[in-house]
Amino acid sequence: MLISGLLSGIDWEQLVDALIEADRRPVVQIRSRQAQAESLKAAWSEVRNLVTAVRDAVRSLKDRDLLGQHAVGSSDAQAVTATVRGSVLPGTYEVTVERLAQAHAVASGQFSGAVGLTDTFRLSGDGGATWVDIQVEAGDTVADLARKINDAFEAARATDTSFVGVRATVIDNRLVLTRSATGAQAIQVAGDTALLEDLGILAVGGGFANELRQGADARLTINGLVVTSSSNQVTAVPGLAIELHQADPGKTVTLTIQRDQEAVEDRINAFITAYNKLVQFLSARTAREGLLQGDTAAVTLLSSLRSRVGGTFTVNGQPVSLASIGVRTEGTSPSLTFDAETFWKAVEEDPGRVDDLLAAAAAALEGHLNAYVEGNGIIKARTDGLDARIKAMDESIQRLEARLELRRSTLMRQYQALEALMAQLQAQGNWLAMQVQSLSGLSQRPAGR
Repeated sequence: MLISGLLSGIDWEQLVDALIEADRRPVVQIRSRQAQAESLKAAWSEVRNLVTAVRDAVRSLKDRDLLGQHAVGSSDAQAVTATVRGSVLPGTYEVTVERLAQAHAVASGQFSGAVGLTDTFRLSGDGGATWVDIQVEAGDTVADLARKINDAFEAARATDTSFVGVRATVIDNRLVLTRSATGAQAIQVAGDTALLEDLGILAVGGGFANELRQGADARLTINGLVVTSSSNQVTAVPGLAIELHQADPGKTVTLTIQRDQEAVEDRINAFITAYNKLVQFLSARTAREGLLQGDTAAVTLLSSLRSRVGGTFTVNGQPVSLASIGVRTEGTSPSLTFDAETFWKAVEEDPGRVDDLLAAAAAALEGHLNAYVEGNGIIKARTDGLDARIKAMDESIQRLEARLELRRSTLMRQYQALEALMAQLQAQGNWLAMQVQSLSGLSQRPAGR
């Protein structure tokens, strides 16, 4: 292989590179258009994310119970708390806890090693409706028995999540049995009485040998009415779960239930924040020299959003705007603001009307936005078109690069052939020069020699 320009003094390879680079201008132009298409695709991907965020925020406003959300305050959260678990009426409840619910618990005798006993006993925590059998072997320790009891409990709970049975722990080398639920119901044992007496669970002659705690129902008063409950979670007030933490017959805890304004405002503000991000993004990108300037789909989305949010919705046959409940734009700004005072005043005057307006507006906006982001919506069609353009440009670039590479190879072969021809001519010139020099030498010799 010849070194480029060795004989001619011309760097053919550099010259070919320069020629190919000049011919690559169409590739550069396509890559520029491709980069623009990639930027457009990225912009539409961001639009899709922003539209989805608005759509999801809108869905939360469709909840017909939005204004029915309530919060519960407690005058002493260390003693009594409550949570809303459904439809509940606002009000105040005076709670006095006389006694907490507790679970029945008993203990065995003390064993420093293996219990040295064999046989089977049975346990029940639901008054004898269901039983689990525990096999005792001579080498078992109280820890082994606790494991067997807990394994049996978990197996029963796996088939019935409401199963109430007996759990076991070990304290000071004693087996401690505790009913898995609170309430007055006691643990029941059955089986070999001698075995249970030897284990120290039953006393000789009957009864538990070591009863640690009797089972008890919770006892409390709510607004003066006596209530009992097998659990420390009391459901005497519809839609309200009252949690008892401390018993003190001399203390009254006040539970106050009122509309959860913060939760309602959070949902409305979440919609406004998502909407403003989308509108601000579209406004900037469709403005002069913006990436989406003149893009019909983007311009239409922006204008339709603003007209819908700023327009009216039919509620009970009447046109009503979101501005009437404090959701409005200020001046020429496209962004929404929320006036909580106006909103709650409207709720106070007619909560049903506000609920209906939010539901109507949310349904209309959700349907409109779904056309952009659901299935083969407008945005997917837009990005699919850009993907097709990008792919087509990739294929064009590959074809052009292949032709350029072929052209480069052809030029290099031509220049290499020229270099070879010049080498051949130079060799012939050198030979002729040598011949001329030889003839010249002969002509200069003296005569007779």
